[in-house]
Amino acid sequence: MGTERPPTSTLVRRAFVALAFSALPFVVAAVGHWDLTHDAVKDLSRYTPERFVHGAVWTLPSSALITARVTHVSVAVGVMLVLLTPYVILAGFPRAIVRFFAGHVTCTLVTLVVIVTASAAGSATATKLYSTTDTGISAGLAAVGGAFVVLLWRSRVRWLAVAALGIPLFFYTYRVGAEAAPALMADVEHVIALVVGITIEWHWPLRGWPERVAAVDRCPPDAPAAQMSNVA
Repeated sequence: MGTERPPTSTLVRRAFVALAFSALPFVVAAVGHWDLTHDAVKDLSRYTPERFVHGAVWTLPSSALITARVTHVSVAVGVMLVLLTPYVILAGFPRAIVRFFAGHVTCTLVTLVVIVTASAAGSATATKLYSTTDTGISAGLAAVGGAFVVLLWRSRVRWLAVAALGIPLFFYTYRVGAEAAPALMADVEHVIALVVGITIEWHWPLRGWPERVAAVDRCPPDAPAAQMSNVA
């Protein structure tokens, strides 16, 4: 089982891919402000529980590829954007995109079930959220951030995992109890997505660089005991 570092050209390419993906939601949002494409972007990416229930299922994944505010990025989103790039460089874009959409889709579906159930039970707050637009990259980024925590924990700099977990959790929880329902729903989604990213990465590890791999794993099953001892 190898732990060799990928070539520098591969790492540089991953960095450019990460930057391009980070910019994509802002490009989509900017295109959505043009009169010619505004309606098309709105139809494709404007997710609300009401639209989803009435058949606009494509808005669930596509709503992750447009930022709610193209001219302003919150500190929490900025932090998670910073964490996205090193994860893509270390683990590759396919792994990042799986965690991104797994976190976004899972947390959105969980809140959808809660909103629909509470609205049917007569909750005025849930009824309002039922038609509230919920778009943005933050939940997907939270999932990638959670995966990055596990990756750091399995690396030689595992102490950085504490900061990578603690900083996002602070931004997701410090306002709980003092914020409006839409903001509270968003923070709950972020925490769920963070847990999803951690869970997937924990059960589907990289098994290679930069994660630490036991030296004994590199020995064939029939290797002499002395050889295994030397390797260890």
